[in-house]
Amino acid sequence: MRRFQQFTMILLILVATAGMYSCKSQKKMAAKEAAEAEAKKIAKAKADLELLLSDNSGLALVEKESRLNTIKALNIQDTEVKELIVKVEDKLKREREALLAKGTGRTTGQRA
Repeated sequence: MRRFQQFTMILLILVATAGMYSCKSQKKMAAKEAAEAEAKKIAKAKADLELLLSDNSGLALVEKESRLNTIKALNIQDTEVKELIVKVEDKLKREREALLAKGTGRTTGQRA
């Protein structure tokens, strides 16, 4: 009977130890997957921002502003993404001003 108790105790310790290692590797895999998802999100945001900076997007100003706002809503904490956002904001501001000046027949800085 004593041997059976020892065997049961050893078996219990082995199962508990295996469970701890399994839990740790699941946490590591979840962290790795989260990091990969974040990297993909950052890469997509950078690509979209670069497209908005180029003159090849073929999008209307409203669509560009909508895409920019979508990217900003992601709240990505990446220095390069933040810098690109500022550049795109500046570019879209200039485009908006040019459209307004063209629509009113005035250039920027003139008063009515």
